[in-house]
Formats: sequence, C-alpha cells, structure tokens
Amino acid sequence: MGNFVSIITLETPTDDMTELLKLVQETQHIFDKQPGFKGRRLLKSTTQHKLVQVVEWASAEDSAACMMSPDWQAQEGVAFMQFVQAGKASMQPEDFVEQTN
Repeated sequence: MGNFVSIITLETPTDDMTELLKLVQETQHIFDKQPGFKGRRLLKSTTQHKLVQVVEWASAEDSAACMMSPDWQAQEGVAFMQFVQAGKASMQPEDFVEQTN
C-alpha cells in the first residue's frame, strides 16, 4: 500500500482569505514534527476563496495521531479551529491512499 494523503479544502469569502491563509501557515510547523509525516503542499485558488492543503503521511494512523496530538492545542491550532468554528471558513477533509504498481 502507498502513502496516506489527507486533502483538506478550506473555503472562505475573499475578504477573509488573508486571515485564513495566515492561520493555516501558522499551523504548518505542527505537521513537520509528527511521526510519519512525509510532506505537505498548500495551494490557493486563482479565485482567491479556496485553500487546499495536501499532507502526506506514512499511514492513516500517523495522520490520526497528529490530529489528536497535544500540539493542536497550541495557540496556532486553537486560533485556526476557532476561525473555522466561527463559520468564517468551511473545511472539507478527504483521505486518499496513493496507488503504487
């Protein structure tokens, strides 16, 4: 089986994009120190209202462990989740497994 990939689509009105982008960028270091973390990419739509974050893991268990990690309780993680919970952005996570030959 290949790598586990989480793709998180975040959508917000254009007026809130600057704040959302800042909050997402401030959480990036949380992934970097997690076991099983392989890499990440952050993409912004040309329409300026969507961000797509692609995070690659060694396994689904590593991804789940990251989300349960106390690191998400740090100020950066809390601020990001409060922004989403306040309805300023929608968040749609999807998980995939890389297919290898």
